[in-house]
Amino acid sequence: MAILIVEDDELLGRALARALARLTRDAEIVVARTVEEALAQLEARRDWSGFLLDVHLGRGERTGLDVLARARSLYPDAPALVLTGSQDSSVIHRVASLDAGYVVKPLPETAVLAPFARRASAPPPPASAIDGAWIDRLASRVGLSPSQREILHGLARGETASAVAVRTGRSPHTVKLHVRQILARSGARSIASLLASAPRTKRSPRDA
Repeated sequence: MAILIVEDDELLGRALARALARLTRDAEIVVARTVEEALAQLEARRDWSGFLLDVHLGRGERTGLDVLARARSLYPDAPALVLTGSQDSSVIHRVASLDAGYVVKPLPETAVLAPFARRASAPPPPASAIDGAWIDRLASRVGLSPSQREILHGLARGETASAVAVRTGRSPHTVKLHVRQILARSGARSIASLLASAPRTKRSPRDA
């Protein structure tokens, strides 16, 4: 797994890389200083697990948000955090539409980077035996939020609520609150009973 930092300030890029290296165990930290370099890095490998991006990168027309948009098309669930000196509302709305966090420069404190680092360096969950499309249809039918949908997918994979909390960077209390809301909206008495009727996907022998 690897985390991509997109930052044109060389000193800040190094500082961010050092901070993330202290917070992660096995993730490789890669720093790109231009949009072109970042896009090339995105296409060069397929193990990106998180993105930390500045918005304004030099004087070109393209920005870190263009990199984020491409990253989202390839890694829709990977955590992303935008770091910028801009407080333009259009930038903030664009960041939100791309499902990323937003932090105003200078270098964010460890408390801000830590949840992002935990999500980006968490091991991938085990393959699911429950049809993910069925969960998505259920989520749409009962009106689950994106966060609740993500949590339900994790629980369906066999993760505990604590494991989901670590992987998603949420507190255990928040995950439990979402679980209660999932049950309330679905009318189920428990997650187990909710998933009991879910169709199962076939596993290959190597998955067993």
